[in-house]
Amino acid sequence: NNGSTLNSTTLVLSSVEPEVLVGLSDNAKNDFVVYPNPTQGEITLKGDFDSNASAVVVDQAGRVVVSVESLNNGTTLDLSSVQKGMYSVVITNNGAKTTKTISVN
Repeated sequence: NNGSTLNSTTLVLSSVEPEVLVGLSDNAKNDFVVYPNPTQGEITLKGDFDSNASAVVVDQAGRVVVSVESLNNGTTLDLSSVQKGMYSVVITNNGAKTTKTISVN
């Protein structure tokens, strides 16, 4: 190693021009943690969120049950009023969407 920093990049084939590789920096990914999972009410979101980050919790029918427009590291969402079942937490951060599944017991 000559001391230079290597950036991690994921290569994706373009469906429009299959011979062209599009580089996606790992920084564009949304690495976040949702806990506790399963939950009986509140969940906490931890991650490196930008100033425009938002979150929605949707049920299996696609209905939004909780939404947060301004997301911070450690934001808590109250799901105590939703029915028991599986939900998706969709985070929009740095222009990318990431989804994680949670269970409300």
